[in-house]
Amino acid sequence: MFLDNPYDSDYSQGSSATEDVDMTDDVPWPKDFFNELPELEGKITQVSTSSPQDKFVYIEYVTKDMALDYVNKIKDIGFIEAPSESQSASYLTYEASNEKGDYIMFDWSDSEIATINFLKGE
Repeated sequence: MFLDNPYDSDYSQGSSATEDVDMTDDVPWPKDFFNELPELEGKITQVSTSSPQDKFVYIEYVTKDMALDYVNKIKDIGFIEAPSESQSASYLTYEASNEKGDYIMFDWSDSEIATINFLKGE
């Protein structure tokens, strides 16, 4: 009596692991704090803050294409002051400020996890 092993390369029954995931955000996107900052597609699993001027958002199930698209979106809305950008096959990071002095740091890894750290200018 053998059971199908989903980790076996010959296993073809069922769907991929991400298709069965509940993509309902665990916590809401902090739209009132982020104002014009676009929401990143994925599952928001954590939003935290360490001061009234900052928010940290942890998002799962973010593909590399989604991450690259998000970097372009934040550039388009003005986060282009003193930019720093790095990319490899498995990692992407972008950080910059806008003319109001707001600062964003975006990170993505091939584990399909992205983080957004946003600090409002004073």
